[in-house]
Amino acid sequence: MTRTCRKVAVYSIVVMFTGMRDSVISSLNAQEPLVSPNRLSPVLTTTEAYDSNLFSSPTAASGDFITRVSPGVDGEYRSPRFSVLGRYVFDLERFAAHPELTTADGGQHGSIGLRTSRSRRLMFAVDASAQRTRTPGELSAATGLTLGRAPAERVEVHPAIVRQVNPLTDATVDYTWTDERLAGGIAGRTHRAAIKIDRHVSRRDVVDVNYGVRMFSFDADRLIAHAVSIGWSRQISREAHLELRGGPVLTEGKQAAEALASIRYRPGPSELSISYARTQTTLIGFAGIVETQSVTASAARMLPKHVQIRITPGVFRTIGDAATGAARSEPSTTSADAGRLAFEAERPMTDRLSWLATYEAMFQRGSLTTAPFANSISRHLVQFSVVAAPIRRRPDGR
Repeated sequence: MTRTCRKVAVYSIVVMFTGMRDSVISSLNAQEPLVSPNRLSPVLTTTEAYDSNLFSSPTAASGDFITRVSPGVDGEYRSPRFSVLGRYVFDLERFAAHPELTTADGGQHGSIGLRTSRSRRLMFAVDASAQRTRTPGELSAATGLTLGRAPAERVEVHPAIVRQVNPLTDATVDYTWTDERLAGGIAGRTHRAAIKIDRHVSRRDVVDVNYGVRMFSFDADRLIAHAVSIGWSRQISREAHLELRGGPVLTEGKQAAEALASIRYRPGPSELSISYARTQTTLIGFAGIVETQSVTASAARMLPKHVQIRITPGVFRTIGDAATGAARSEPSTTSADAGRLAFEAERPMTDRLSWLATYEAMFQRGSLTTAPFANSISRHLVQFSVVAAPIRRRPDGR
């Protein structure tokens, strides 16, 4: 994908939404009653931030105060059988101690989601997103790793079809295409196709079987993986939910395991959750598949005056086999450990205006990219934002 095509992918998200008003939406209006009016609203976020390690350096941390203004547009359309949500935001950034980094192109974030259901048994969905950022760690959240400051881009498209086979069984076929590029790094492209069968074995228990094929491309190198998993979820009570999942993955003759275990508990105005995950994924700028294990938790509570607080700790371990082209037969194994602790407080002031305060502490030992393995990286990020945007609902209406 050329640079021009990637830019078009970002801007086309908004164009896709506005263009549908006269075509798809007008035809649906003739067939279905309108549930909520069309909406195309401006959004604006103003942020003051302090980053203690702007360049994620293991040896010479350099902090800075950042002023970020993020204007954009948010769109929504809903009807009984069709919905589309879209958003596009770009960042203008000013750096106090590093004025050479001040830019009107600090980042771009666009997304669109479409849902349509022509019958009670068949649903079709498409989600697409495009991101440009100068902090590539944002694009590899599953690894918890902190990456050096550099321009990075990610485009992802995810269509899916869900068919109700009978009142107790659902079948899902989905496909995900991802393109990631880091300046000065390896370009990566991933194709994931999967079929999943969900079976309600009781009022509280659901069992599923999943088979997927994955193809990873890193410039001239290509890897293919096959994954099978079995999952079980149980609604223990109105407040508690448990999910377990696991299975083997076969990648170019090498076998590994994937697993997920999570439990969520919602007592009144609080929410508690903890999860363990082991999976294979990619790291932007790294030529190869990485295996990541993580333990994450979350605790949230709604306080008086609609103030919501949340604390999210997590520990991560990532192991990668760097291999490209002819060198793939002799991979170079690297690893990195990371820990994160995030605190967030949010309060709506009006139906369109809210404030958000966040603090995030990050620690990392080792690296899969360029930093020496013996060095460690620590980073603290404090942000205070005022957000002017309409309340967003998910495509399912919640």
